[in-house]
Amino acid sequence: AAVTVAPSLLLSPLIPGRLRETFPPRGEAKSHSEGRRQLNIGGFGSLEAPLRQEHRREAQTCLMAGATMRAVIVTDFPAVGTFADKFELAEVPRPDASSLKKKEVLVRVAATTVNVDDIHVGQGSFGGGVGFLQVKAPTKTKPLICGSDFAGVVEAIGPSVSSVKVGDRVCGMNFLPLKHQQGTFCEYVVAAEANCNLYPAASLSFAEAASLVMPTFVTSAMVKDAALPPPAVADNDAAGADKGAAPLRCLVIGASGGIGSTLVQLLRAQGTHLHIVGVCSGRNEQLARKCGCDAVCDYTKGSWGDQLSTGGAPKFDRVFDLLGGKESYEEALKVLAHKSARFVTATGPEQWLGSRMLTTGEVFGLLGSVLWHSAVCNFLPGKHPTYSFVTPTDLTKESIQAVVSAGVRPAIDREVRFEEGPLREAFKLVQSHRAQGKVVVNVWDGV
Repeated sequence: AAVTVAPSLLLSPLIPGRLRETFPPRGEAKSHSEGRRQLNIGGFGSLEAPLRQEHRREAQTCLMAGATMRAVIVTDFPAVGTFADKFELAEVPRPDASSLKKKEVLVRVAATTVNVDDIHVGQGSFGGGVGFLQVKAPTKTKPLICGSDFAGVVEAIGPSVSSVKVGDRVCGMNFLPLKHQQGTFCEYVVAAEANCNLYPAASLSFAEAASLVMPTFVTSAMVKDAALPPPAVADNDAAGADKGAAPLRCLVIGASGGIGSTLVQLLRAQGTHLHIVGVCSGRNEQLARKCGCDAVCDYTKGSWGDQLSTGGAPKFDRVFDLLGGKESYEEALKVLAHKSARFVTATGPEQWLGSRMLTTGEVFGLLGSVLWHSAVCNFLPGKHPTYSFVTPTDLTKESIQAVVSAGVRPAIDREVRFEEGPLREAFKLVQSHRAQGKVVVNVWDGV
């Protein structure tokens, strides 16, 4: 069976690298940043080039003739907290289209985003450094390409791929720690067909599409686990009101972050039967309200649990935690309503899990805490909220479509060029946990 390859990929090894950056293939895309000049980019529209038998060997030779790409790599796990200073932006071998497996897709990456876990994976501290969660230790001969999400154009497909074709615009995620797939901080990425999701190019730029990937991965699982009632049956059980009498009260801890801002929008799309309060700093209040929060609690003014529980304030039916840590749960207990209330966390009892290496004792303590709250306390009698630790494992096409259909648009803090200086600043910003939304890396020059 023939591998299908875009004309741009066949020709690009013959074109000097700098010219390829200056004159990328044709197509269209809109830039997210205001005032940025829009350039024509893309992958030759939807042209396809099934290789004939007599041309296949020639094409393979062309594709393997020393073609390289730029990529963010590490050749050794740096000390925790030093990734931004230790990574390299280097030339590495480009994936060979002719060697794609049956269900693999070669994507020219237009944009990717920096997630804090990308940094954790790159420094070997993902999940607190638990051994089986880490990727294979990189070396000088086998460096690690970092990054997890992407948006771009399909350049080639394996012989059994049917859901996408050459020229399609796709976004998706490669699972580095668990499935050992290729990282995405690079110009070309090989992804499983199941990881490539079509998206409406007319309504989303490459930057926006990439920015929706990780938030959709996390928030779709959180919303599902929250078991939100539909508008017709939403009620306030804490007050014993009749069905439909009062909105369901939801609290989002970390409402202005890249994931939290998407979660707020996804909740808002559920309907007006939800009253959404965001916990974030006062400087991010405008962003949180723009995303759909009805009110904002500024955690810099003291305990947000005390602020939201004084003066007979109504309790909350759902608390969504994107911060993690023992303190978040203890604060949430001050404001959660009753036994039918839920505490849904994507991070668990360790705040900023991955920002440091856990000891063996701490790992067992962490696992014990999760099991105690989610597998024991949930079944004990008495009035206490349900504890739910969400661990999403797959990004489904249905979840991407649902988020896009709901009109969710990512909050983007900034877009940076695929160059060493801007990348270092981007990594440092994300590692500081101070970004207002997603930090996007535009891989194609001019995107």
